[in-house]
Amino acid sequence: MSNKSCCFLGNSKQLSYRQRDNVFQLFYAEVGRLIKDGYTNFIFSGNSDFESAARIAVISHRVKNSTITTTYITNPNDNIEQLQKAYDKVIIPDISKHTISQRNRYIVDNSDYCCFYVKNFVGDAFVAMLYAKKTNKSQINLAYL
Repeated sequence: MSNKSCCFLGNSKQLSYRQRDNVFQLFYAEVGRLIKDGYTNFIFSGNSDFESAARIAVISHRVKNSTITTTYITNPNDNIEQLQKAYDKVIIPDISKHTISQRNRYIVDNSDYCCFYVKNFVGDAFVAMLYAKKTNKSQINLAYL
C-alpha cells in the first residue's frame, strides 16, 4: 500500500449540531474511499467544526486500519506538547512567515489530495482551493455535495 496524503482545509464557520453530523457523514464516506485508494496520512491544521468532524472520521476509520496516521501542521506559537498528544506527527513548516495562507499553501504542496469544505468563496481556504486547482492537485469540495 502506498503512503499517500490527504489534507483537510475549509472555512472556519461554526456549524450547528445537525450540520456537524451531516459534515461528519460526508467526511466519513470520503475518508473510507480514500483509504481504499491507498491514502494513509491525513493532514490537519486547525480546530474548526469541519476539521473536528474530519478528524473524528479519520480516527473512526483508524479503529479498523492501524496504518492510518494523522499529521498537524502548526506554527511556532501553538502548544506543541498538546498537539503531540493528539496527533501522530506535528510539523512546523520552514516558511518565511507563519500566516494562514502560507501554511495552507505548504499543506497543499505536501498533500496528494485535498478535501475542502469551502462554502464562502473568500478567505484563505478558498485561496488554497484555487491554488490546489492551479497546481493540478486532486481535490473535492464537500460543502456542495
